[in-house]
Amino acid sequence: MKKLDEFRNVLQRLKKEKSDRLCKVEDLKEEIHLLALAKETKVRYEKFLFKVVDLIDCCSGNLPDALKMDNVDPTLVLH
Repeated sequence: MKKLDEFRNVLQRLKKEKSDRLCKVEDLKEEIHLLALAKETKVRYEKFLFKVVDLIDCCSGNLPDALKMDNVDPTLVLH
């Protein structure tokens, strides 16, 4: 009978440990998801900043070479 009680105790302990590990895995999954969202947000923010810098450059007269008047075909007629 004592062996059976010991076995039950070990079984309960193992079940609890398994449950604890599963909880930790779920917590880690959530953290990974949040980190991925943060990285995606950072990338989007950086792209936005690059667009703002490009817009500022264009507005301040620092047009990219492709848009400068020297590179425009004079035979084009704009309506």
